[in-house]
Amino acid sequence: MKGFIILLILAAIGAGIYVFMLKPDPAFEQYKIFANHVVNKRFKEAKEMTEGQALLAVEEQEEMNKNMGKAGFSMDVLGATYTLDSKENAGSETNLKISQTVRVNPPGQTSAFGTAVPHKQEATLVQKGEKWVVTKFKDEIEK
Repeated sequence: MKGFIILLILAAIGAGIYVFMLKPDPAFEQYKIFANHVVNKRFKEAKEMTEGQALLAVEEQEEMNKNMGKAGFSMDVLGATYTLDSKENAGSETNLKISQTVRVNPPGQTSAFGTAVPHKQEATLVQKGEKWVVTKFKDEIEK
């Protein structure tokens, strides 16, 4: 019986750690899906997750990508990682500041890990029912 009580206590502690420390943030998780669509040039899917200023920002990224392709300057994306730098909640709105690192193979080069291109991003997401919509999006390449 003593062992069972200890097991219950350990389970409760583990659940508490998960809920308060390890549980993924739903707005940030949704943002990563959106940002991966943009990075991997899936603009249609990215636009479906946006409205307002963010929709215009994705359309600008899409246009820039087309122009770069016409100029023969296209990079293969190997992957992207994200770090949540800060988060502010205001009702149903969440403001995120994110560090994104995109690994690319520049034109004419191939490597196993690619070249790291660091970005600083800011996004505002609004919860509408069960889903999150990106309403503002800013992306800057770090120098």
